Amino acid sequence: ILVEDAEKWAVTLKLEIINWGDYDIEINELSDKYIKNNFADIVKDKENTSYVKGIYYIKDENLKDKTYIYDKEYDKVYKIPVTKISKYKVHSVHELDYQQNGGTREVSKVNYTKLEQNVELKILNGKSYYEPDINNLAKEVTSMVFYKMDENGVTTTEYLENADTWISSEKPNQKEIDSEEVEGQKDTYVLYDYANQIWANIKIETSSIVTYWTWIPRYAYKISGTTTEVEFITTDDKYYDVETGEYKDLDKTTYTVAKIFDGNDKKGIWVSKYEPSFKETSTSTYLYYIPDISGLYKEKTYLEVYDDNAENFINEVKLSTITNLSQFAKSHNWFDYYNKKWANIKVVENDIETWWVWIPRYAYNNAGNTTDIIFIDTEDKPIDGSNFSTSYAVPEIFKGNTKKGIWVSKYEPSPKAQTYLENINNVPDVSTLITESNKTKVKVYLEIYNVAKDGFEEQIELTQTTDVAKIAREKRWYDYSDKAWANVKIVNTQGTNETSDDIETWWVWIPRYAYVNMDNKTDIVLLDTNNKTLRGENIPDSYVLAEIFKDNQKPGIWVSKYEPSNK
Repeated sequence: ILVEDAEKWAVTLKLEIINWGDYDIEINELSDKYIKNNFADIVKDKENTSYVKGIYYIKDENLKDKTYIYDKEYDKVYKIPVTKISKYKVHSVHELDYQQNGGTREVSKVNYTKLEQNVELKILNGKSYYEPDINNLAKEVTSMVFYKMDENGVTTTEYLENADTWISSEKPNQKEIDSEEVEGQKDTYVLYDYANQIWANIKIETSSIVTYWTWIPRYAYKISGTTTEVEFITTDDKYYDVETGEYKDLDKTTYTVAKIFDGNDKKGIWVSKYEPSFKETSTSTYLYYIPDISGLYKEKTYLEVYDDNAENFINEVKLSTITNLSQFAKSHNWFDYYNKKWANIKVVENDIETWWVWIPRYAYNNAGNTTDIIFIDTEDKPIDGSNFSTSYAVPEIFKGNTKKGIWVSKYEPSPKAQTYLENINNVPDVSTLITESNKTKVKVYLEIYNVAKDGFEEQIELTQTTDVAKIAREKRWYDYSDKAWANVKIVNTQGTNETSDDIETWWVWIPRYAYVNMDNKTDIVLLDTNNKTLRGENIPDSYVLAEIFKDNQKPGIWVSKYEPSNK
C-alpha cells in the first residue's frame, strides 16, 4: 500500500486494522500521522516510493466494488467498501463477528493445519479444467460440499466431507450416499461437473462464522453479441479439444484470458459465494425474503438474469420451467441485494412487456449523510437476528401487514393509448418531505421540467410555507396529460469535512391509478381517493386498481427515481 493511499482511508477502516492488529497507536488520538509514523515499518523501493509494509491491495479491475485490503502480518482481509449488515458497517468478518457476538478484540492466531494437495487437470463430460485447489486451507474447518441430485437436477441438500478426507479418498467429483428416505438405496451427490454448470463449493466453519466459497477454474472468454463463451484453460493457456482429445494453444485474437489469470499461473480462484452468515441468527438462506412468485402467471413471466461483467441482461428463463426457485437463484446469481443486484422479471401480456423488480421487506434510517437499510421479517424484526433500533422506520407499504416484499414497476408506466387525457386534480403530497425533525438535515427542491426542451430548467427550494399549488399552476411543475411527472430532489446537508459529498435522491410522484393491458397498449386512468375517475365515474370495466393503492386511500406515492448518487 502506498503511504499516500493509506492516509486517505476512512477512520473506520484504520480503526479495524489497528484493533485487529498489534499496532502501537493511541486510538483516541487517531490521525493520518499515525499511519505514516506508527502503523507499520515504511520501506522504500528502488524508485524511492514509500509503502506501508505488509499491507496489500487485492483487486480485480473487471469486478466493480470488489476491492480488498490484506494484512499479511495478521492474516486478515478487509473488504472495501464496507459491508452493511443490519446497523453494522464493517470491513472484515472478524469485526462483524465481534459486533454480532460480542467478546474482546484480541488478536488470535489460531494454529490450523494447512492442507496439501497435488492439483490435477480433470476431463469430465468433454470439459477439461483444474480440480478445486484447497492447498493451504485449514484442515480443521474446511469441508467439501456435495449436493444431492434428483430427477430435476441439483438440489440444495448437502453432504459435507472433511477436505482432508476428500484428498485421501482420491478427490472424487461425486459420491454415492445411503438414502435417508429409502432403505438400501443410494443417492448421488455431486461436488462438481462444469460441463453441466455444477460448480465446486467448500464450506469453512469456525466457532462463529460460516462462509461458502465457489471454485472458478482458470478460463478465457469471448463475447459474441449478447452471449459470452468460456473455455477452461491450462496454466500455459491451452484449451482441451474434445474432438481430438488434445490440448491446443488458445486463439488469443478471439479469446481473452480473464484478467485475474493474465500473466500468472493460477489454476483457479475461490470466490465468496454469500455474505458471511452467523449461526443461530439467520432465519433464512438469504438474510432477506426471496421474491414471492405465487401470484405470477408462470407461462408469461420470465426471470431476467443480469451479468455484472457484461453489464447487461444475458439470459431469461420462463418461470414455468423452474421447479426450485431458491436453487435457480443461487446457481444463476439472479439476485444479491447486499451487492445491489436486484431480482428482475419480465411479464409479457398481449405483446406488451412490463418489467418488475422485487423489493424485500425492509426498514430504513436516514441519519448522517446516508440512508441505511436493514431487511426485516414479517414481525418487523431484523432477519439477521440483531436488535432493532428505534431510529429505523418501516415503509408505509409494509405497515399493518405481513408482506414479505413487493414487486415494483421498474419503469414509469406508459399510457400509450391516451384514452383518458387528464391531469391530477390535487397537487402531490409534500407534507412528509419537510418536517420539523428533518428541516435542518435536508434540502428539498421541486424540479421544473420543460417538455419542449426535454429537460429540467429550474429548481425551487421547498419549505414548510411554500405554496406548492401556486408553483404547480404558474411553473407547470407537472402535467400528467402530457407525461410531465412531478419530480423532487432531496439533498442531504449533514456532510462533514471527512464525508463532504452530499447525497441526492430523486423522487417521482405516481398518482393513484388503475390500468389495463390490451391491444398492444397499456392504458392508465387516474383516480381519486374513492376510486372514482377524475370525472367522477367508476373505474372502467377491465381496468385494475394498482396493487399499491388497494385497501387504502392514498392519493399517490413518491417512488425513488434513480439509484442514490453522490453529487
